Amino acid sequence: MGVKKILNQDVTKIKYFNLIFVILFLVYILVFSVLTAQYTYARYYDLENLGFGYGQLIKNILRSGLYKSCHSHYVGVCLSAHRLPFIPYFLVLLKNVLGSNDCYIIIIVKNLIFMPLTGLAILLTLHKTKALLWHSLLVLVPLFTPPFVIHTFNIAYEEGYVVPVLACVFALLLYIDKDSPKGIYIALFILNSLLFFLKHTFLYVCPFVIGLFFIKTKDKIFTFVGAAFLVASMFYLASFNYYWADRFTLRASWEGLNIFKGNHILTDSIYPKYTLDMMETMPELQPPRTLHTEWEVNEYYASKGYDFIKNNPIKALKFVCIKAFVFFIDIRPNGLLYGQEYMKNRYKLPGMVMMAINRLLFLLIIIFIIGAWRQKAGVKLLANMLVYSIILLSYAFSYMVGFAYERHVMPTLLLNVLFMMYLYKPISV
Repeated sequence: MGVKKILNQDVTKIKYFNLIFVILFLVYILVFSVLTAQYTYARYYDLENLGFGYGQLIKNILRSGLYKSCHSHYVGVCLSAHRLPFIPYFLVLLKNVLGSNDCYIIIIVKNLIFMPLTGLAILLTLHKTKALLWHSLLVLVPLFTPPFVIHTFNIAYEEGYVVPVLACVFALLLYIDKDSPKGIYIALFILNSLLFFLKHTFLYVCPFVIGLFFIKTKDKIFTFVGAAFLVASMFYLASFNYYWADRFTLRASWEGLNIFKGNHILTDSIYPKYTLDMMETMPELQPPRTLHTEWEVNEYYASKGYDFIKNNPIKALKFVCIKAFVFFIDIRPNGLLYGQEYMKNRYKLPGMVMMAINRLLFLLIIIFIIGAWRQKAGVKLLANMLVYSIILLSYAFSYMVGFAYERHVMPTLLLNVLFMMYLYKPISV
């Protein structure tokens, strides 16, 4: 009876902790959703004014049902395959359900839908590591820094969706095994397919998730199921691109432009302090008017970028090193618009604190991985070291070819926090 009483007390404590965590995290979501909404509302007002190529798509979906953005970037050229369809259609769905095109309310609802995934990833890790107070403190610091909030709670670009989904996928991969409920397997596959539809970068990540699932579970049947989920997602995207952009492909029609911007003679003087997007406004860098489709423009820019790499291999290698430095090491603000030094001053200190924490965690993880490898760590620990390394490197790959800024690094913050929490209990795992 004494043992049973102790177990019941432990269960009660866990229930209370879960309840307190959920309430506090919900307050966190609401408070910072409102603050982000105020910041974003001043810039965009409604969905049709969103930047990063989404506003024009949403406007055309709402007004004509067409998934096209015409003349918004290149004269005489319509774009459809430049942005993945989930985010525009998701925001249109919210607008239709809520009966409002107002960014303020949509930001709050979007975060109430997506940010609980971040809470779930943290809560799962806290329970698995069984060191609730210390790990809670570790998590809290980065989550309250302005750059993390601005990027993660936003609706205007992909990181606002990627951060919570990737964190949840990563946490599930860390703790999943052959004895996990099959519903957890399905949840992982659904989230992995969602990642695939959020950002083209995950074309290089999502297949590895299925491979890592097999390494962790050794379940051939469910590995096949997970692969089927992903293949079906790929087929749908390729079919979607064929319908709207006349090409059966998984590629983005902005891919060539990103390669071009990251590998050009001007890259050296602009990157990483300022955004390379300013190159799109330079008249001398505009595509010829003889190009009439997004794929012709894409191939034009891609060929220019690859020609630069071929003809300037040393300079291209230098750019890769700078991009790797920005992605893995740098703590300074970057990606400013030219002349916007005030943004750097406004967020410089909190941004650098957050990035310094991120870099410190990354350094500690690398030191731990090297030490564990030399000491021939257990199979489970090695498997999860592989999970961390492959997810991080596959995510970083496309940014080494194109370019990376602070917001692109943001998803790695929670990966580092969650994995460092896991490594605190190496003996038990």
